[in-house]
Amino acid sequence: MMRLLCAIKLIFILAVMQVYASEIASNHIVVDGRSYSSMQAVEKAIKNYSQVYIGPGTYTEGLHIKANNVTISGSSGTHFQGAVIKGKGTFVVSGNDTRIENLECSLVEVPSQNGACIRQEGKNLTVFGVYFHDAEQGILQNPNTGSLTVQFSRFENLGKSGRAHAIYAQGDTLLISDSEFIASKDEGHEIKSRAKNTHITNSLIASKNSRDSRLIDVPNGGIFILENCILQQGNATANRNAIGYALELKEEYKNKRKHAVLIQNNIIILERERGNLLFSSGKYKFAGKITIQNNVLIGKIVDIERYRDNNTHFTDRNHARLKNETLPQVSQLTQLIDLLTGANEEAL
Repeated sequence: MMRLLCAIKLIFILAVMQVYASEIASNHIVVDGRSYSSMQAVEKAIKNYSQVYIGPGTYTEGLHIKANNVTISGSSGTHFQGAVIKGKGTFVVSGNDTRIENLECSLVEVPSQNGACIRQEGKNLTVFGVYFHDAEQGILQNPNTGSLTVQFSRFENLGKSGRAHAIYAQGDTLLISDSEFIASKDEGHEIKSRAKNTHITNSLIASKNSRDSRLIDVPNGGIFILENCILQQGNATANRNAIGYALELKEEYKNKRKHAVLIQNNIIILERERGNLLFSSGKYKFAGKITIQNNVLIGKIVDIERYRDNNTHFTDRNHARLKNETLPQVSQLTQLIDLLTGANEEAL
């Protein structure tokens, strides 16, 4: 009941904010009740705890957020396109406890090929309802910047030269929920996390037909939880590992952080030829429990023997009765898992 009440309250607050933002004139920005028409003026006006509402329109100038506890809210039609500041990206967030929500960002490119729609330099960033697409990177989090929380957002066609990714997290905690990561490009990962704790839930992560790399890469180990998600690795992907874990684990991280993996209640479709390894823990030995359970695995998985306990396997989409080139909806995940595990060809 408490969770339901909180959800209702959140929906009400967002609805009120959306109505307020929709009343702002095109290409105008309101900071703490005062309207501005230039990003330079907006940047100077933002103080600690400022509420910033950005009206509909296409914006080609980025914003440096220096104050703490700032909320940036867009509206229907708020689109930052090709906006770059400081050679880094569209929003450079130096302040702590920032929230960015309800806007669109695309076409970010910089000479270093590492341009991001959001560059997190301050501690603790929350991103809600943002559409990132067709850029080098969606979010780039600097090291030692606390938490990055992503909710109800979409990342599509992001990546550059195998160095830029849809999300590249390097703080303490990465929390992702109710979001979509679609078709990273140019051998970028959909999600790369060096965080101590990485928790991904209720999300869709899919290559489709793109030449991405791993769907998820957690190179420094740590606590990694993936649950209630749908993953799809396409045949064009450049890397046979759908998920990489602890592949770059340095000596300094072995004893300074806890290491454990929990992958459960997911549907994972692996369609790449010549391997399609579901999971690789790397050549390093580390203390940590790896639990992979209650998943539906679809594809000719080379190391399937590793997952024979407590998972269900189908050799291809036909045996799982899934339509070719379609992706299941996360909202139907529980019912679909129940259906597949109840009528499976091979219970492992």
